[in-house]
Amino acid sequence: MVNYVEAMKKPFSDLKTLGIGAVIGAIPLVNMLVSGYGAKTAEDVLSKKNKLRVWAVADLGEYIIKLIMMLIIQIGYMIIPAIIIAIGFGSALLTALPIIMSNPSDMTTIMNSILPSLAVGAPIITIGAILLLVAAFLLPMAIMKWLKKDKLGAAFSIGSVVKNALTMDYIVSLIVIFVYAIVLSIVAMIIGMILLIIPVVGPILMMVVSGGIMFTLTTTQYTILAQVVKD
Repeated sequence: MVNYVEAMKKPFSDLKTLGIGAVIGAIPLVNMLVSGYGAKTAEDVLSKKNKLRVWAVADLGEYIIKLIMMLIIQIGYMIIPAIIIAIGFGSALLTALPIIMSNPSDMTTIMNSILPSLAVGAPIITIGAILLLVAAFLLPMAIMKWLKKDKLGAAFSIGSVVKNALTMDYIVSLIVIFVYAIVLSIVAMIIGMILLIIPVVGPILMMVVSGGIMFTLTTTQYTILAQVVKD
């Protein structure tokens, strides 16, 4: 059974780690390390280590490797839907192109040609969009399968990924994570409105708060997902 409450409390169990995570999360590009940290958090949970992991310089290389591997998995799942959507828009553009080229300065003609042309590519775009949603649904479980098996191929064992994804625990967990993300966003927005009143320091503090939200959500999300993946 998934312990949602403990997963939500986990980022706040060590304020020093939370503070470091908030600062890292506030820095563009560097904040990608939070995702690598999240992957290691999931590994900890899979190994029955539920304590919040501390930030250590020695672990940064491993976080980067985890991040790269996750990007590969994400590209693997998203590339086919993206290509299909691009083909749909491409076919629509090719249909409208002769009219656009014949009247390049007539915006009314261009708009009137684009809209019907989109109808040509709409079925292809719709298929791509559906596949994109399916990929987005399966992707978190694919990452968990990779982390559990420690094999990249496990993320692309579609049958196993689908079997694990079509469970009530996983579906409910995604809903909980989604709702929790909305709540955190609202909290961040309220705090941000207050902080932005403060000159100079306010925007900087707002960035740190945003980094803290990112760290909190990532840690909670990966802690929850690691509890629902099966063999």
